[in-house]
Amino acid sequence: MKNKPLVTISIPTLNSSNFLDLSFKAIRNQAYKNIEINVVDGGSRDNTLEIAKKYKADLILENRGSLMSARYDGVMNAKGKYILLLDSDQILEKNTLERCVNFIEKNNLDMLILEETVLSKKTILEKLFYLDKKLVHSVKDFDPHTSVLLPRFYRRSFLQRVFAGIPKKIIDYATPQDHAILYLESWKKSKKIGMIDKSLKHIEPSNFSELWKKFYRWGYYSTKTNSLIYDMYFKKRTERFRKGMFKKNLMKESLGSILLLILKGVPYKIGNFSRKIGLKLSN
Repeated sequence: MKNKPLVTISIPTLNSSNFLDLSFKAIRNQAYKNIEINVVDGGSRDNTLEIAKKYKADLILENRGSLMSARYDGVMNAKGKYILLLDSDQILEKNTLERCVNFIEKNNLDMLILEETVLSKKTILEKLFYLDKKLVHSVKDFDPHTSVLLPRFYRRSFLQRVFAGIPKKIIDYATPQDHAILYLESWKKSKKIGMIDKSLKHIEPSNFSELWKKFYRWGYYSTKTNSLIYDMYFKKRTERFRKGMFKKNLMKESLGSILLLILKGVPYKIGNFSRKIGLKLSN
């Protein structure tokens, strides 16, 4: 596309075949066409790589380290003026990239939060995730110390400078909180941030088994990151009640968010505790 800046979409994957096809279809269906896609795979044993090749990903890299190190490889190998940090279970709306490029250029910003909702609202859990997302995006609190909102669309040169300031041991270990650390360090360097509404849909756990596995794993692997530099930050940030609850006629959303917080918090705490006990026994 003439005079349209290149956008790199970077996707870390690990056995992501259940959702990746949907994610790639949405990328290829974008109104904005000047894009490149890089996939950073953690050693998938399913057909993740076949799907990436089917949709003609421009670059496929292997990284069996942390999620943050996969993000790092994707960012450092990007060629675009802008970069979108997309997860394999996220589905872009048709005009998202076009709106992002227009908005970030018009307002001279460094990063954009993409408002998201759930892909499906069939189960109780999916409905709770929907209410929670509606709450946090309605409040529009951008401060990483009090909010769970995270930017995904960045000016590449800015994001590379942010990565340059993060210690290598954090990049090597951070998995559950990789994106939160990126935003915290980005916030230190710039407050030039905006939000694009109705941007993407997220495939969230639809049953309690999926929920338990996901948040137990988050709690388990968060211990290694928290024990390094960001301990105090994550102690304040980890699974808390949302800012702005019961305001702006968001009563139903607030109640749903509280219930979801409890349901996520139990496996997270157990996973975190299990990891700590394991570390003590090994020492």
